Amino acid sequence: SNILLPLQYKIAASWGSHEGSMLLWIVALFSQALAAGFRVRVLAILLLLQVTFLGFLLSSSNPFLRLL
Repeated sequence: SNILLPLQYKIAASWGSHEGSMLLWIVALFSQALAAGFRVRVLAILLLLQVTFLGFLLSSSNPFLRLL
């Protein structure tokens, strides 16, 4: 990201670098008004999606492998 970019591009760059984890925390913070059971289900689904994407990332291109 570049400091001279417009705000919407900075937000998109921040979102892309966090792999969607920001969505989980935003939903967790702003879902206090929801019923407890519904909130647990929503967060469980988001967590499942995040674990799925992490598994895909690690299985398709492991970022921990050394490049020669």
